[in-house]
Amino acid sequence: MPGMARGFDWEGKARVFKPLRDGQLAAPLETSQIPGLVDTMLRQRFLCPIPESSFASTIILGYGYPMVRGSNHFQIRRAADRFHSNHGWLDSYHTFSFAGHDHPDHRGFGPLRVINDDTVAPGRGFGSHPHQSMEIFSYVISGELEHKDSMGHGRVIKEGEFQYLSAGNGVIHSEFNPSSEHPVHFLQIWLQPRQPGGEPRYHDYDLRAHAAGRPLTLIASPDGRDDSIAIRADGEILFGHLQAGESIAFSHRRRRHWIHLISGELALDTEVIKPGDGVAIDGPLPAFQAPSESSFFLFSL
Repeated sequence: MPGMARGFDWEGKARVFKPLRDGQLAAPLETSQIPGLVDTMLRQRFLCPIPESSFASTIILGYGYPMVRGSNHFQIRRAADRFHSNHGWLDSYHTFSFAGHDHPDHRGFGPLRVINDDTVAPGRGFGSHPHQSMEIFSYVISGELEHKDSMGHGRVIKEGEFQYLSAGNGVIHSEFNPSSEHPVHFLQIWLQPRQPGGEPRYHDYDLRAHAAGRPLTLIASPDGRDDSIAIRADGEILFGHLQAGESIAFSHRRRRHWIHLISGELALDTEVIKPGDGVAIDGPLPAFQAPSESSFFLFSL
């Protein structure tokens, strides 16, 4: 279609974002190169018209509601209805528009831009590539994920651990599966910051240990309260874990919410959601009940 960007070539024609085989960062880029590269990559990875101007214009991707079904003040996006990309080494389900997938009703929910459910083959990964002005989170569901970045951080993120990368005015990183035998399954989440720029930041910790014994734990917020990670986005991320038969009901000052179920089942009013399902809520939060042991993320925006 005229004016539409082409899909991203995962085999490396863009030469910045090709799969790694050895987990090593490529030669570092100059910081001054990052904005132009991010501009180019976003135009290539999002199949939607983007002005050929500044980086600031490329991250305005719309506020469409990805609502599929539900009742009253909430709607459900089923896991089976997500976009799907299978590149052999990477099998990915996209809750929102990403890579060569785009739909005007599925371009994020407020500042929540990306929830990718990624499985990466043994010994493969995302090569070193730049980001700018994006809040990026990873949660490892199973396996291990090796992180390296241009700030000098480098460690293996294990099952149940949570990673935060604030790209700020420019950062380069890679994410690689160090195992020669087992795939890594993780969630990749992006939130758009309130303002572009700032110094890049990094933080990681054992989320399961941090949240142990609590049905709901605040893990990221603009003000960093209650030992949460201070982030640059206008939203909060909470981690929920309920045992079979448990339920929780609570209120929140924010009125727009997105739930992503990681494992188990959750009953919301008369609806039951399964792993990979997402729920968009406009208004008060419904009560959650867990027919089986369940974990989930709650984004309050």
